[in-house]
Amino acid sequence: MRILIVEDNEAVSKVLRHLLMQELHCEVDIAADVSSANALLEQHSYFVVVAELNLPDAPDGEIAQLVLMSYQTPCIVLSSNLDARQRKKLLKLGIADYVLKENRFSYEYVVKLVARLDQNQHVKVLVADDSVVSRKFVKVLLEQQLFTVLEACDGAEAITVLNETPDIQLLITDYNMPNVDGFELILKVREKFSREDLAIIGLSNDTDESLSARFIKNGANDFLQKPFVHEEFHCRVLNTLDSLDMIRSLWEQANRDYLTKAYTRRYFLPNMKKMSLMLVNLHWA
Repeated sequence: MRILIVEDNEAVSKVLRHLLMQELHCEVDIAADVSSANALLEQHSYFVVVAELNLPDAPDGEIAQLVLMSYQTPCIVLSSNLDARQRKKLLKLGIADYVLKENRFSYEYVVKLVARLDQNQHVKVLVADDSVVSRKFVKVLLEQQLFTVLEACDGAEAITVLNETPDIQLLITDYNMPNVDGFELILKVREKFSREDLAIIGLSNDTDESLSARFIKNGANDFLQKPFVHEEFHCRVLNTLDSLDMIRSLWEQANRDYLTKAYTRRYFLPNMKKMSLMLVNLHWA
């Protein structure tokens, strides 16, 4: 993985480079302005570009447009201050995220975000929504975060897709859908997929205040009210997947030996009955 930092503040670029190389063991190049960044982009293929919004030869965020439009490379924008106009412009362009340079935790967040983008390349997300416009909007937001996105026009189709593609890790479902609505879909999905297997986020533009609680009680991990802002959507999705990763990690620690990775006694006890039945069936087959 190769990353480009475009930053005219030498101290900031050195800190970011050190953190990225230390945590992600990746190659990191540094450019102090747009012209030198453009030269490097011509020479190398970058996984992501982390760029300062206001550069000496590009004071109004032109670097983000260059990276996204000319090189189709994900871009994380850094800024000491960001007004509403700039924020809307950047989000419309399709940046992966923006980070305000407030303290050292800001740079740690950049590293965490790059690591998450790397993980996202291997994560499949299913979006179930009968509204084509809404479904495509959510798909675009997810693809900006490098997810592989599958679509379903209603709950029934979503169940079919899940059965055919069992390695989907996140389901994002609308509430109001024909055939099988969001609530029914979650109940059916939870019969087969546990919280360790699949995370679920519910969506709705309904004004019913009880919807969020009902979604979560039915088995969803989170809920978002439409319309939502880009940042909230990205944060909810990433936090949900981080929680899923943590649950899986805890399960592995509890059920597998640290050195050999073999299943422990704890794993076999609750599964003993199932295994006994399987052995009996094999014996009589």
